[in-house]
Amino acid sequence: EEYKAHRKKMPVELISQIPLIKEIINNYNIAICSKEGYEADDVIGTIAREAEKRNCDIIIVTGDKDAFQLISPHTKIMTTIKGVTEVKIYDEEEIVRKFGVGSEKIVDILAFKGDSSDNIPGVPGIGEKTAIALIKEFGSLENILNNTNKISKKSLREVIREYEDQIKMSKMLATIVREVPIKYDFDSFRVKSPNYGELWKIFKKLEFKNLLKKIAPKINHEKTKLKFNLIDTEEKLEGLTSKIIERKCLSFYLITSSDNAISANILGIALSFKDNENYYIPLFILNLIENSKCLSLE
Repeated sequence: EEYKAHRKKMPVELISQIPLIKEIINNYNIAICSKEGYEADDVIGTIAREAEKRNCDIIIVTGDKDAFQLISPHTKIMTTIKGVTEVKIYDEEEIVRKFGVGSEKIVDILAFKGDSSDNIPGVPGIGEKTAIALIKEFGSLENILNNTNKISKKSLREVIREYEDQIKMSKMLATIVREVPIKYDFDSFRVKSPNYGELWKIFKKLEFKNLLKKIAPKINHEKTKLKFNLIDTEEKLEGLTSKIIERKCLSFYLITSSDNAISANILGIALSFKDNENYYIPLFILNLIENSKCLSLE
């Protein structure tokens, strides 16, 4: 019941932003999986195990070092080591280099040293180095508990005996559940191109300037189909003029025969008041302006 009791509740401001976060993720075409009552690590661990059964290679991107226990011949962990700019990938060999034991012993280490952020108590006075040394000597947490009489240091022997139940509970709390009853479609995990058009609208609305810069090149490569109302009669031109006077604000773009500002010929004008309200005036209609007052705003 006290598990993770030290965690602060999610701020109300963040709760209101969750739907928006999901909207952005969905438009990146990244699958979202969740199950009430389970941690994100549990869902990740469950999906990773199923992927391993399919002989898939998995890279889990997380800042939670507890996920090291998921590392296997098929699964690696990518985590940040300096801010968010430098990352490192951990595989089985890297885990042995870092801890001196395999990934299957990570939970045993956590059971002894604890994790205050997750309210996993561990054992008072036992840190990572001592935990690793014990596991190297005895092979596993269970062997340590069954052979406390063989622990040479008296104070260490006594504290482990005293906190035996807490050690077992800590291991249970630290172990990632890998059998979450969750439904998912593996095809939804396939890499798909993001919906850059929708992302542009969202980032524009939120004024995410850096993200807009990042996706701008992608937007330029997408074929955006716009509907234009063709202004091909003087009557239509007069109607458009009335709208211009009424709206008082519009954007326009000269359509030219080339990008050369000196030699290019004007072919027409594209006008827009808002999304999906676009107009195109070809040159021959513009020539009627000389004999018409329809575009005179005086």
